[in-house]
Amino acid sequence: MFITLHVPAYSPGVLPKILNRKGNLPACHPDDGQRIEQGRIHIPPSDHHLST
Repeated sequence: MFITLHVPAYSPGVLPKILNRKGNLPACHPDDGQRIEQGRIHIPPSDHHLST
């Protein structure tokens, strides 16, 4: 699952922490070059994009 949320570059990007507290799927800000994993929520950090 991918989530796009437009926030300013200076935003702390806490959405993965919120989703990890309340949801069943693990959420993360993926590292550059990290592979997409099934069953995980990938959320780009503030001022970044995801690409495959």
